[in-house]
Amino acid sequence: MSLYQADLSDATLNDVNLSSADLYQAEMGDVTLTDVNLSSAVLYRVDLSDATLTDVNLTGADLYEADLSERDLTSTTLTGARLYEADLSGADLSDRNLRNTNLYGADLTGATLTGADLTGASLGSAVLTDIVGCDTATDPEPRLPGCE
Repeated sequence: MSLYQADLSDATLNDVNLSSADLYQAEMGDVTLTDVNLSSAVLYRVDLSDATLTDVNLTGADLYEADLSERDLTSTTLTGARLYEADLSGADLSDRNLRNTNLYGADLTGATLTGADLTGASLGSAVLTDIVGCDTATDPEPRLPGCE
């Protein structure tokens, strides 16, 4: 399904299957997503910084340069997602399974990783300043700064 550059601003999506959908540069300001399957979806450069995400499945989704800053992602599935150069600054990723997630170049400044599983995650060139709760995260090698 192609929703390329679609305007979904202020939309409320409940119990929707958008797996493998193309949402490249979709406008998603103030969108509310509840029980939405976005597994393997393409969400390049999508701004979700004002979105409400509840029980959203982003398994294997491609979120290149997506903005998820300041979002509560504690009920979001991100296993194997590609968050290459995504903005996750201030995001709450507590207790998330981030196994094999590509966070290369992602901005995680001030993100909360309490209890997160980062086994196999790619963190090359990621900004890892002021991480909260990294001492309880299962993190990859090399260890997260300050979590020795």
